[in-house]
Amino acid sequence: MKTKYLVLIFFYFTLLTTVAQQTKKSIIYFETDNWQLTNRQKKTLDSLVFYFKDKSINSISIVGHTDNIGDSLYNIRLSKRRSNTVNNYFISKLPSIQTSVAFKGENTPVTINSNAQTRLFNRRVEIVWFEGAVSSNKKMKEFYNLIVPQPQEFCINNNRDTVLVGDEGTIIYIPANSFDNSANPSSCVQISLKERYKKSLIIRDNLTTITIDNKILISNAMFEINSTIPLKQGKNLVTVTPTDGVVDGLNPFYGKRDADDLMHWNQSNDRLSNVYGALFNNFVGYPCTQDSTIYDTLDTKCPLFFCKILNWTRIKRYKPDVDTLIVKKLIPCPIPAPIKAYFPDSMSLEEVKGIPKDSLEYYVFNTNRLGWRNLDWLMKIQDKTDYKVNLQPKENIEIKLIFKDYRSVIPLFSSENCYHFDGAPIGYDAWLLAFKVENEKVYLGLAEVVIDDKGISDFIFEEVTLEELYERLKVFDK
Repeated sequence: MKTKYLVLIFFYFTLLTTVAQQTKKSIIYFETDNWQLTNRQKKTLDSLVFYFKDKSINSISIVGHTDNIGDSLYNIRLSKRRSNTVNNYFISKLPSIQTSVAFKGENTPVTINSNAQTRLFNRRVEIVWFEGAVSSNKKMKEFYNLIVPQPQEFCINNNRDTVLVGDEGTIIYIPANSFDNSANPSSCVQISLKERYKKSLIIRDNLTTITIDNKILISNAMFEINSTIPLKQGKNLVTVTPTDGVVDGLNPFYGKRDADDLMHWNQSNDRLSNVYGALFNNFVGYPCTQDSTIYDTLDTKCPLFFCKILNWTRIKRYKPDVDTLIVKKLIPCPIPAPIKAYFPDSMSLEEVKGIPKDSLEYYVFNTNRLGWRNLDWLMKIQDKTDYKVNLQPKENIEIKLIFKDYRSVIPLFSSENCYHFDGAPIGYDAWLLAFKVENEKVYLGLAEVVIDDKGISDFIFEEVTLEELYERLKVFDK
């Protein structure tokens, strides 16, 4: 028994489990106060690398943990070292793989820290990845390619500062020489922008709002900025996104689709702040005012004719018996601090004068990478269930769960005899949306539900044209 215990302490073992449909996890355990990989751990990570290559895994989440021995702040740093060690090993073997790294210290134990043996299970790094998708059927992919809204296209001069304004109000500030167009410096740089602030557009683009380990995100702004030319290293784009109201705890995420076209979100390191719309629009061209006092000097004793004419003009312009007047003088508006942190003082954003300036608010952040961005907060769920639609899964059917009060679209995964999502919050009002593609025709199923542990048994599908489909989907935007 002692020998087995020593082996357990000095080495690791890897546990491979399925924590939700299509989501898998591998765990590596560490010795006390240690974050270096042993040769046996490296061999196991090598087998995971080989597995990822074979399965076309695009993104993995790496989370470090510790037991409760020692100072809690030190344990946070220790868990960060463990996460980074595993992450760096993966990157060295698979440079193209997308990873997200987190570290929790002693805050999320899987068992009580009562003795040396149980503490071992808390000294761990969890490696989580996602396999499969709602549907890998070719017809469903062709269906989404048919209904996806087309992006806005821009062609910019890379040699000067540029401001782009999207149809939904997204503003992108691109500093001069941000793109590496050395191969053809005289041509313009092609930029595409997708704005997905409405749930109907999120659905049509086959987007979802879940993290790589199936946690539910509530989206405040979702968009994609892309170009055929890469950004130069060290260059940042400043992005301003409109919002109905600022939410505490909002975080920026970057998105990547897996091999089966399902989108996953990973938290990014983009810096984020917010600013009121009126402040922003003042900066971009709306004039500010300043009170000025003008002293009137009516001379009623002047006997000459031209003095009487002058006095009459002043009285008409001002008011009788008033010798001073307060007037509004136009002055340049001061740059608010949240904006000054992102934009140069000399930047003139004439293109965005038309944006409403009453009650709108904006999130401002910069990013050094192209692709999908999503500003989200994580739904805090107390009571959750494995919500099911008891419908026999088929390759030509896809079902999504859409919250009524939140901008969140969740895919339901197929199992042997149903569609389901493990981790749905109980008691929330939602829609169930189903697409079916059959014999070159599109069928739509809609059902209003309250999430519970029973689910529903069936869908009623009706044939729709694409135009009818677009109109029906707008119900989610109200």
